[in-house]
Amino acid sequence: MKLLVLYSELAGYFYSCIETLVKEHDAEVTIIMWPVNKQAPFNFAKNSKITIRGKEEFKDRAALLAYCNEQQPDILYTSGWMDKDYLKIASHFRKNGKPVIVALDTQWFGTARQWLATILSPLYIKRIFTNIWVPGLFQYEYARRLSFDRRKISTGMYSGNQPFFYDTFLKNREAKKASYPRNFIYVGRFSPEKGTLELFSIFNSFTAEERNGWKLTFIGTGPLRDQMNETESIEIKNFLQPHELPSVVPNAGCLVFPSNRDAWGVSVHEFCAAGLPLLVTDAAGAITAFVKEGYNGFTFQAGNKESLKKALLHIMKLDDNELYQMGERSASLSFQITPQTWAATLMSIYGN
Repeated sequence: MKLLVLYSELAGYFYSCIETLVKEHDAEVTIIMWPVNKQAPFNFAKNSKITIRGKEEFKDRAALLAYCNEQQPDILYTSGWMDKDYLKIASHFRKNGKPVIVALDTQWFGTARQWLATILSPLYIKRIFTNIWVPGLFQYEYARRLSFDRRKISTGMYSGNQPFFYDTFLKNREAKKASYPRNFIYVGRFSPEKGTLELFSIFNSFTAEERNGWKLTFIGTGPLRDQMNETESIEIKNFLQPHELPSVVPNAGCLVFPSNRDAWGVSVHEFCAAGLPLLVTDAAGAITAFVKEGYNGFTFQAGNKESLKKALLHIMKLDDNELYQMGERSASLSFQITPQTWAATLMSIYGN
């Protein structure tokens, strides 16, 4: 089976799914991608069955289409409908009888633009794509409103590298049971929509008594970096490649995901698999799969500083055993979506 992927900003978690597809289903994959995002400069391991080409390598749409035709794909995967060149290519292969999947991670909010999309979908979107793939429940509603038949909607579009992070959980399990680390961890871009400064300022405002021995580690890069300074209780690390993240897990006691808006939140899945309790904004789609209130973590209201503050204080008051048990439950929940289930879903679409 030959898969053609027309992607925007390629990330490590998606590549791990592609690697699994290649390994377990003997697939050959060609990926066309936008230039690497400087705020998320992922590196990708070489694989003889995976070809990656930058879209900028092709002088025009005709050259790109000619290259895609040369690959003779059996199925296409397109990351959304925002790239007009990708749409033309998808339409070309749809007319030639190939299954064409569109990935949709946008949550349904009922905006004017979304309502317009629902009106145009039967005349436009559904004529280009045979199937639609969404991460979870928050996006499923949008897919249905776009008039896709339930049999043409798949879930589980996003998967972190669950086996890799679960392995770090197993390696650190006994050590954390003996002495639980009191350290919050944030992984992501340092940008306004991610709630980074709000988290920084709230944690920085806590007294030593309120912190109860807890610290906070930021990992990433972004435009707000210069507005954040390290303190006795706050550490700031540069962006880490996915294979480097397990190095922070032994000292991590809880993931904080404070985004003001976020379609999903793959890092929630990854650190769920790593066996951490989770504090996640209610704006993140990933809470529908990986956060069970009071069981393995807590949610808080997006953009509400007081709500985030209460959630942080709640975690800091828990004892080591309660935190450890939450982490155990997170690790179990992480199996709901894996690179293996992702690959199996794609193969089921191809088979139908």
